[in-house]
Amino acid sequence: MLRPDRFWPRLLVATLATLLGFLLAEGLLGLILPPPVVWRPAQERYRNHPTRLFDLRPNQQVFTHDKPARINGLGFRGAEVETPKPEGRFRIVVVGDSVTFGNGVGDDETYPAQLARLLNGAGLAKVEVINAGIPAYDTWQQGLLLEEVVLSLEPDLVVLGFYENDITQRPKAIHPVVNEEGESPRAGLGAWLGERWIFLLKKSRVLMLAWEAYQRARAHWLPSPAAAGRKALLQGDQHPALEAGWEEVDRSLRHMSGLLKRAGIPFRIVVFPMPEQVWNADASSSTYQGRLQGIAKEIEVPTLDLLPAFRKAAADGQTLYVFWDWHPNDEGHRVAAQAIEAFVRSVVAQRMLKHSIAHSPGRIATTSPSQAGAEPARF
Repeated sequence: MLRPDRFWPRLLVATLATLLGFLLAEGLLGLILPPPVVWRPAQERYRNHPTRLFDLRPNQQVFTHDKPARINGLGFRGAEVETPKPEGRFRIVVVGDSVTFGNGVGDDETYPAQLARLLNGAGLAKVEVINAGIPAYDTWQQGLLLEEVVLSLEPDLVVLGFYENDITQRPKAIHPVVNEEGESPRAGLGAWLGERWIFLLKKSRVLMLAWEAYQRARAHWLPSPAAAGRKALLQGDQHPALEAGWEEVDRSLRHMSGLLKRAGIPFRIVVFPMPEQVWNADASSSTYQGRLQGIAKEIEVPTLDLLPAFRKAAADGQTLYVFWDWHPNDEGHRVAAQAIEAFVRSVVAQRMLKHSIAHSPGRIATTSPSQAGAEPARF
């Protein structure tokens, strides 16, 4: 047994050695790894919802990672939405999850914001793109959002941004999932430390690398149903939870398609690739992009697979993803916006021709509303 006069000096030496080793490892990792994501308080806040489980609190000025995010009165990201829709405006509404919302990128860097600039720059009149992406939303929630909110905004085109984690089952019951602070309650160490300490610890490359190693080991040896389903999706295998999720996606897409067909509104689906598919040319896409395209074909909804565009951009040296987080970064959103602009350009132009409006005479329409002797039509 150590004597007290020896224990404390040895404990001090051990503590200083550990701290020095930690700082040395942090410095060495700083030479080879990008800095971790900076999390600034407060991040976006939520509220419970009676049918969709939760939604974003309206009228927030918050952060997503370290980028400012404006949440308008509808609980959507971006500027306020005018209702009723102004005359002569072509309105696109993009629904989706955190990829569409733009986790980790600025308001003007999201692909819906970049899509609006591309379409307006192409001379397609006054095109407005509303970002109705809500983090952690699945397809069944997006269908309800379409029914409860989006249709009332008089959209001329609806685009669904789809990602692999949308392949989930609808819960059997709706119950509160958000606390008074607008957060999903943390469990374990996170609940004890609180948001500010969690954000501080996430600034360490050593701790983030250790956390990723732990997550990978856990996914390999003790996979959760979600992790097992994701692995099956990548490998092209079947998994019970995955199959149940696909059934929910099928029902939800048919619901959305039916609503929009009855309203006479075009519907398009955009499929975002998994990062592993982008980096590994041999990664399977048959049970993800291919299966979703099969469902979309049955309900006659055109679909865009972004995997080729992302692989090309990655081959050209673009990073595409927020390191340590794996949501698309501003470059990833730019690649998506460019591909989507080419995908929807024709339907936008056709509907503008149908309603006889254009940004510049001679580019899209041959006669303006005033030349035709008619008032500008609301779409």
